[in-house]
Amino acid sequence: MKFSINSKYKIWITIMLAIVVLGFTVFGIFGFNQTIDYKNSHEAVVSMDTQLEITPEKLGETAQSYFDAKGISPVSYATQEIDGPIGKYSIIYKFDKDVNLNTTEMEQYVTAKVGSQSIVITVDYNDNVSAFSNSQVGWIVLALGLTALAMFIYLFFMEKLASAVSVLCSSIFASIMFIALLAGCRVPAYPFAGLACATAFVLATILGSGMVNRFKEEIRINDSIEQSKDRLTFVEIADKSACASLLRFIFAFAGVVLVSAIMIALGGAYVKFLGVQFLIAGVSAVFSSFIGIPLLWPILKKIKK
Repeated sequence: MKFSINSKYKIWITIMLAIVVLGFTVFGIFGFNQTIDYKNSHEAVVSMDTQLEITPEKLGETAQSYFDAKGISPVSYATQEIDGPIGKYSIIYKFDKDVNLNTTEMEQYVTAKVGSQSIVITVDYNDNVSAFSNSQVGWIVLALGLTALAMFIYLFFMEKLASAVSVLCSSIFASIMFIALLAGCRVPAYPFAGLACATAFVLATILGSGMVNRFKEEIRINDSIEQSKDRLTFVEIADKSACASLLRFIFAFAGVVLVSAIMIALGGAYVKFLGVQFLIAGVSAVFSSFIGIPLLWPILKKIKK
């Protein structure tokens, strides 16, 4: 046996409690870190009626120079191309406070800077934009939750109660750990926090299912040993199974890291946020299932016995 998780249980429990306490302390003080789209914000839309003479990049630079001249700093902005025969293009700026934008003055400024009177520049300003919500994420979370429920029912009937409860508890802790890390690291939470949290729960359930299957195999081998003095205890079986499952957990975590790295490197702003959240979900799921289940399962087996 290469190492024993249960022999260092005080260290693991201390780490778990420290992450949860610190994370939820930050959450209680500051809440989740929200992007500007998820606050009641203010919005400026700068549009041109054609892209034939100037590029979208030129329009963006010119609009930004106007904001800089007025001492206005956009918190975040996104670009949106509107398909059509005239190739209309818009840049949406969002602000965390009312900047009292003079739209007529900005239209004249941008038109003069781009140096083409044939292009019509328009500026619209909305001083009360409601926070965005995405109900589709809720349906994805529901689907993941039903998947986890189906796996728990399978464990309950096929792997017995101790295994099912230990997997369920580790999955719940993975979700709690995800929330704590997300709040503590101040990663923007919305719009994908629910999806990533559900992913942590389901991934922990999947990994935990593999772990308890290993428990079942080790118990079968252990029961076949004739000499009772040579048989392993529940704690030793848990540690042995964790060692045997280590490679599976490493590959699972490496896959999550690879996907997250690609999303962070190549994605847009929201995709980058989602990539970081998936990485946190992977850390939470792997840690809670690899450490939590071998600690909890022997206790449940002893109680049952």
